Amino acid sequence: MMKYMILILILLIALSGARLEGTTLTRSAEGFELIAKDGSLTARMFVGTDSLLLDFPIQQRGYLFKPESYVYLNRSDKLYTVHSYGDLFSGLPNKAESESYDRANASSDVRMTGFRETGEIDLIAGFTATKLVRAGREKGDTEIWVSEEITPPALRAVGRKIREMLPTNYWDGDYRLPTLVQAILVYGVPLRIVDHEIEGKDVEAIAMKREDITHGLFTIPAAYSEKVTMKAP
Repeated sequence: MMKYMILILILLIALSGARLEGTTLTRSAEGFELIAKDGSLTARMFVGTDSLLLDFPIQQRGYLFKPESYVYLNRSDKLYTVHSYGDLFSGLPNKAESESYDRANASSDVRMTGFRETGEIDLIAGFTATKLVRAGREKGDTEIWVSEEITPPALRAVGRKIREMLPTNYWDGDYRLPTLVQAILVYGVPLRIVDHEIEGKDVEAIAMKREDITHGLFTIPAAYSEKVTMKAP
């Protein structure tokens, strides 16, 4: 009888361990749906310990941010392209050579590459987010709420370097508001973006259920082929 009870106890411990292991694997990633103001799905975002996946289901494309590079995923053609952060840095404008940067920087306290830190925080999708703003022309400020609490460390370092390289007036022209890809690269994990100047640009992150987060998110699917881009000589 005693041997039977011990066997049952061992089995219970083993099953408990398996459940805990499964929970740990699930919690290795946080999932969010980025919902537009009209309620439509803009994108899905998954954040792991060292990687981040931004997926656009409708457009059939995605961006996988790894420690040394980011990967563009063409979902429809099952192709992928690798872009190193080193190449990205070399292609950025040099703020030291920007006359407009010097003029703007002379009398402005703008930080974060054109966005000012307000010190305001909010809990969005269960995580602490910090509010960055940029003065609007007519209808109000542009807001980006980002969370460094869950930004992978390597990606956070990439953002700091980009902010050092870009002029503060970078978003003045055609890029009043960063795209989701730009927001991730420059500022970290965006949990809310509000543009009072242009209707329909607002998005907010909604936490996904644990069971909706699948494994293998941060790997390139085996069925995909690399699309090699030719570099200029």
